[in-house]
Amino acid sequence: MKKLLICLSLLPTLLMGQKVVNERDVPERIVSDFHNRAPEATSTKWERFDSVTYQVTYLANNIKTALKFSNVSVETRWNVDTKWTPQTIKQYVDTAYAKSKIESVWIADAQGKKTYEVNVKQKKKEYLLKFELDGKFIEAIESNPKKKK
Repeated sequence: MKKLLICLSLLPTLLMGQKVVNERDVPERIVSDFHNRAPEATSTKWERFDSVTYQVTYLANNIKTALKFSNVSVETRWNVDTKWTPQTIKQYVDTAYAKSKIESVWIADAQGKKTYEVNVKQKKKEYLLKFELDGKFIEAIESNPKKKK
């Protein structure tokens, strides 16, 4: 539980600090673990969140998938077409985030617990909304979009 709380407290920082990296710049143990878990992966894109957290987004059987590796866990995320988003989640977003747009929907599996993760954009703000699989709201995390230079 303590590790989970630490991970959750770092999530906003992780969301804002991603940087695209080359696979050769990712620790060998993580790359090896990825290739063992997803040998069929194509179109890979690696991102570094901090010195110990990396995410790889890839296609597996034409489904956009992501694995996030950290010192404490591996999280798997599967992209879901927004048309398949549960109606309860759509209604929540329409009510709580008026005039917003659902950018993407993912099903995440972190340490055996599956949730929906919905990325919402409202004017100049972006939010990561988490829901139980039955559509019950869990939390919202505000993340800043990357600033243009």
